[in-house]
Amino acid sequence: MIERPAGASRTPSGPLAGVAVVELAGLVAAPFCAKLLADLGADVIKVEPPQGDPARRRGPFPQDLPHQEKSGLFLYLNTNKRGITLDPGLPSGRELLGRLMERADLFITDLTRRPARRLALDPARARKEHPALIAAYLTPWGLSGPYADVPGYDLNVWHASGLGYITREQHPGQPPGPPVRCGNPQADYALGLTGAVAALTALYYRNLTGRGQALDVSGLEALAFMPMAPLAFPQLDGRVVGRGTEARYPGGLLSCQDGQVLFGLVEEHQFQHFFELMGMPAWAQGGWWQDRQARLDNAEFLTQEIGAWLSARRKADVIREAQARRVPIAAPFTSADLFADEHLQARGFFVQADHPVAGPLSYPSTGLRSNGPGWSLRRPAPLLGQHNEEVYEGLLELTRRELTGLREAGVV
Repeated sequence: MIERPAGASRTPSGPLAGVAVVELAGLVAAPFCAKLLADLGADVIKVEPPQGDPARRRGPFPQDLPHQEKSGLFLYLNTNKRGITLDPGLPSGRELLGRLMERADLFITDLTRRPARRLALDPARARKEHPALIAAYLTPWGLSGPYADVPGYDLNVWHASGLGYITREQHPGQPPGPPVRCGNPQADYALGLTGAVAALTALYYRNLTGRGQALDVSGLEALAFMPMAPLAFPQLDGRVVGRGTEARYPGGLLSCQDGQVLFGLVEEHQFQHFFELMGMPAWAQGGWWQDRQARLDNAEFLTQEIGAWLSARRKADVIREAQARRVPIAAPFTSADLFADEHLQARGFFVQADHPVAGPLSYPSTGLRSNGPGWSLRRPAPLLGQHNEEVYEGLLELTRRELTGLREAGVV
């Protein structure tokens, strides 16, 4: 059950209530992993450098005016977390981080092999110092192998996984286009999701055995296992794969009176019902368009006829009538369409919370619904260093004078 708070409740709740997490990471993958746990009730302390997570500078920003507390990316990735500043590269900073890790169930980081060793945060050291801790390392290539020390970003991982090969454009009678990347950092989100599953598995194992472990989560491998069937086609039967319409024409985006619709017809009965919807039932009975090859051979004619039929109709009418006949046609939604969608509204998908600087904002929740404790939005993303006093003085029992000294020394 989704909780829809009027404000940002801080009461521990959710299936992971009582689980303590320390996050030392920036941008997308590892923060997304920690967010998934925080949204289910875990107490996540996000450790940022004194200058802030790079995501604070990425945006998008309202009116395109950069502000460290108004980045849409940061606000989304860091709901339900407490936030502190700390430089673990300084001896006193590393000591404080170790004290936080000692109190944690999970340590989530995006440190690659060399930086982890330099900070004495590599898996061997983490296991030695904190044997009950689960330390999750979410990196582009993993902590071993020839790429382990190679810098990598979403773009690199996406194409190394093979997904760029199957998302290139392909149209009837034309060779496939160049490999393309998804506009959203899907490789990073896949890595974060895989890391969250790994962390939950390790938590369950620790509950059974009492033993912690190190988790080496590779972005390349998290993504590469997903498209195995499409990537097998060229190896098995020489088929060229892509994201176009070659295999099931008519397909792809076609224009209506007020926008575009996306065709996803695959089975012959779907084409039959669509041709009936057009008022051309005989098209499905024989001749040029009775099967896939016939439709491909006569793509130009079908494009003209279907285009003329669609251009006289509103996309909402086309979709409604197609769905009534079990024909898979949909509209590619914009973000504005998502917020206005009656189905998402009915399920309460968007939840509002008030951020002290960014103001009231609507946040996406989750696809999970349950009749027990579940997802909740307890607090918005933290301000930079918002919980320094709460964590350093309250949890680690530093004095105000000690904290002031750390701040003056650039440690926090």
